[in-house]
This record gives sequence, C-alpha cells and structure tokens, in this order.
Amino acid sequence: MKQRTRAVPRSTIFTLEDGSWVVQRGIDQVQDIISGQMRRFSSMDNSYEITDLELDLMVAQDLISQYDNFFVWLTGPLADFRPTEAHLGTVTYYCVKTDLPLEDITLLEDYLEYTGLSDRYSVGIRFDAVTILAPYEEPFLRLSAAENAQTLLSPFLQSLNANMSVEAVDFDASYFAIATHVGEHHAQRGLIRRLSPHADERTLLCIDADLNVHVILSQVCEELGIEFVAVSTGKKGITAIQDVDPDLVIMDLTLPDIHGYEVVAAVRNDPDLTHTPIIITTALDSETDRVLAYTVAGVIDYVVKPLDVNDIRRRIWREFYRKT
Repeated sequence: MKQRTRAVPRSTIFTLEDGSWVVQRGIDQVQDIISGQMRRFSSMDNSYEITDLELDLMVAQDLISQYDNFFVWLTGPLADFRPTEAHLGTVTYYCVKTDLPLEDITLLEDYLEYTGLSDRYSVGIRFDAVTILAPYEEPFLRLSAAENAQTLLSPFLQSLNANMSVEAVDFDASYFAIATHVGEHHAQRGLIRRLSPHADERTLLCIDADLNVHVILSQVCEELGIEFVAVSTGKKGITAIQDVDPDLVIMDLTLPDIHGYEVVAAVRNDPDLTHTPIIITTALDSETDRVLAYTVAGVIDYVVKPLDVNDIRRRIWREFYRKT
C-alpha cells in the first residue's frame, strides 16, 4: 500500500529548546512529530529553524517522506488527520531590505565573501531593492535569522550610508488543514525512539576561568558522548589547543592572564589550527562585540552568559552533528 503523506510549509516545522521536533497546528498548539502528542506553544518558547541535517535524520527514521526548501511531507498518522474548518492561516517569511543603490550590489557581495559570511547569507533583488537573504537567495524562515543578519551587516551598510529593515513576506497557507486529533493508539506510543545524538571520538576544549562553566560543559559532553578538556587561563588554552587539536573550542573573552582574542589570534595564525571552530561565551552583550566576534574573529557562535544548559547543549550538538 502506498504510504500516505501530507505536505506542510517548512516554516511550520521547527525544533524546540528540549530537542523535540514539532509541527505547528495552530496559533498556540504544536504536535510532537515523534510521539504525535499535542502541546501548548507560545512566542515566548525558544524555537529553532529545522536544519537539513535534522530533516535527513527524520527521513532515515521514516518520520517524513521527503522535503525541499519550502515544504515537508509528513507520513503516517501525522499525515492522516481530518481536515477541519480551522486553518493554519498565513505563513510568513522574512528578508532584510536595504536602500543600497542597485549598482552597488557587488560591494555587499564582496563584503560577504571577504568576511566569510557568504555561506550564511546571499544578496538578491527583492521589492526592487538590494535585499539580504538566506543562502541561494531564499527568504529567511524565522524572524530571528533575519534580525541576526541585520545586526551583523548593519555596520557595513551604515558605512555606505545605507539603511536596512526586516521585511515580512506572507502567503496564504489556508489550504493546509490543522490536525485537531490524533488517534489514541498513535498518541500514546512514540512513532520511533529518538536516536541518541552522540558524537563519537570528538573532543571539546573549554577555556574559561569560571569553574561553574566547566561543570555545565562537562555534564553536556558526558551526555553527548564527547571527550571534555578544560583549562582556566588563556596561555594554557593555547597550549591545550596545540596538544589536543580539539574539534570545538568554547571560550570566554575575559581570562585572568590574556584577552580571549589573543587565544583566537593564536589559533587563526596557526595553519594547522586555523579552521578550528570557536564558540564565544561571554558577559559582553553589545552589538559591537558580536560583530567583531563574527566578522573579525571568525567564530561560529556567540553566547551571552549566564549559560543555559539546554541552549548550549543544542549548540554543541548541532556543531558536532554538522561534521558527521
């Protein structure tokens, strides 16, 4: 028998803070894709764009049949729900509109290439204007992603006397009916057991004077099956990076002996270590600090302290899983 599938907009499928994959079924309702159970949801809940890697994992587990840049095809009981009069409504995508003259579009493209941001953002013509988009000139699926692009690129656009604004693009998705009921048999049993997100034979190095950070990261690494190494000073950190050759470095900028950027410089100037991914964890929370970290230091992530264990676990898992 042919498997029943149903297409939903990709923007309605995302990952919650606890690692659950959910599909939005209404303004304040989401449905867990693995268990089929419904739960309450609000704009205050932390959610993250679904990645291709996560979708590949769901395909492998037969939770979805396929996906593309705009739609995901659900399978099994999630696809076999009853259409009702309630509808999902409008699906919204986002992009960053600028008033940069069209003839200067190459300046922005060159800047993305120079700063290493060309794999995160692209430039296209939308609304008859130079517009910043996700890769392959596609709109951002989440507002937060568009806002991050605006924050990172604002200093450069300001140097060109150009302004930026986040623009929402809506389309009618009313033909996607909301699931209001999943059969009791399916709701009470998981469709499939979640795969353990272990990253075998990987090493994480923590450089931080705060021993509480050591404890948090040590616990996360133990859960994820990652080897954990920690030091408390910048000079010890440089030595550890050279000796251990870690797969990921998580470090503070405020160290007791040298500035964190001296450690970053030592890594970036070593041909054998220059591509080592670095996540900054710091109490510094200004726009200037963030832009400097991403564009000059070339870090992959910037996390403001105090650390949230669920948030840092997700960031670590995604970095290691991206490499597998």
